[in-house]
Amino acid sequence: MCKIILSILAISFVFAQVASEKCDVVGELKADKKDCGKFYQCTNLGWIEFVCQSGLYFNPVSSACDWPCNVICNPDKDDQPILEPCSTIGQMKGEVKDCQQYYVCTADGWESRQCKAPLLFNSISKTCDYALYVTCAK
Repeated sequence: MCKIILSILAISFVFAQVASEKCDVVGELKADKKDCGKFYQCTNLGWIEFVCQSGLYFNPVSSACDWPCNVICNPDKDDQPILEPCSTIGQMKGEVKDCQQYYVCTADGWESRQCKAPLLFNSISKTCDYALYVTCAK
């Protein structure tokens, strides 16, 4: 069963400004678009990056680091592949350019997911697995 991780120890932070977007509301939190385990907080200095503890994702609903099963996260990729339409809900397919990334067929089409390091997507067992058990074209 998944539970929300509400510990302040569950995150680390990096004092680095994110120049891509203006910060207007001090205290506002927003998820990173490319990494489910990162988020940003608006401060008087600008956006500050925070990183959830390994294995956790930022949950924008609860504004806390949380178990991945409680978070909907589809990281943006600059070069998203064009996949054929999916027809079987739950069908899974690995990404050839990134061995941690895979896709799941949903009612809305393919959703991108990512295994947490050091795990890679195993296209045979359809799970995140150790590199020893995964054949990766990368």
